[in-house]
Amino acid sequence: MSHELTGWTTNEFEAFVLMIAANADLETDNKELKIIKAKAGDGYEKVEEMFSELNDAQRIDVVLVNKGHFLITEQDVSRMKQEVHDIMTANGHLSMIERGVEHMLDRMF
Repeated sequence: MSHELTGWTTNEFEAFVLMIAANADLETDNKELKIIKAKAGDGYEKVEEMFSELNDAQRIDVVLVNKGHFLITEQDVSRMKQEVHDIMTANGHLSMIERGVEHMLDRMF
């Protein structure tokens, strides 16, 4: 099943990606959540609802299907990679699982 994000903003898509990154260690802390909410803005509930409804494979599908629509330029991709890294290190450390998820997201973009 393909998940095309019709009607979503770039910030909402990027917040969804950040939720994947933040949840890599199966725990989203308050610092990470604050960053995600700021990125998503008024669309946070929509982003959180979709994230909660999907499993890991479906979440990856959302990124793969929609990245070309939201990450158009090389600058967009570089910024997204940096934001993923920033949220992964927001709690002061980067676990092995988080490193793996960060690498996977980098390769997907």
